[in-house]
Amino acid sequence: MNLWHKIQEMLRLFFLAFHRARIALCWIGLESQSLTFVILSVHLILCLYSGDIATCDGVGGVEGPPSPPVVGIRVAPEVLGVPPAAPEVLEVPPAAPEVPVLLDALIPDPQREAELYSRFWINTLGENPTLRRISDTISVQSEIDRLIEAALIHSGFNPTRVLRNRHRIRGIVFYPRGRALSLRQYRYHLRSIYRLGTRDTRAFQRLMTAVRNYDLWL
Repeated sequence: MNLWHKIQEMLRLFFLAFHRARIALCWIGLESQSLTFVILSVHLILCLYSGDIATCDGVGGVEGPPSPPVVGIRVAPEVLGVPPAAPEVLEVPPAAPEVPVLLDALIPDPQREAELYSRFWINTLGENPTLRRISDTISVQSEIDRLIEAALIHSGFNPTRVLRNRHRIRGIVFYPRGRALSLRQYRYHLRSIYRLGTRDTRAFQRLMTAVRNYDLWL
């Protein structure tokens, strides 16, 4: 291959010399057809044996540098006037409200309802509530009482102390002003437990305030 390159280089120099000679003859008016034929023949031989068609066209050569690779260009959307796509936002569903329950209640339901009934009568003296109001109120209070009891135990309070202080707990939850609330208010408190979670209700927060102020020893 090195020998062939040397031959090519010699032919190029030969062609260049003849080309310059032809130009000089043209200036003095002595150009001949035979000289032109020789020059064209040498140039044709050089094109056929060089192995590179681009050499005949005068562009590049066998030993010339390779063409640069074509690289794609990514244009930002702002340059093209296209507004960028909004980022995808994954919506995380809200956590379900936490309403703890006890599989084994601290006291049976009949005892619970009897105690709530006695306390309700004391805190409604002089009001003469109807039997319908008494029955519905005790039913709602009983469910709230079980849920508050479970939330306290799940929060780490001692079950024995919760049981021992149940009457004090009921006073804070059901009779914050010393008198019975309306049935509508008790039902609202029960719905708040299932909507917010037991620990996030006002009744439970009143208990936590009493514990922090040492008004309730649990």
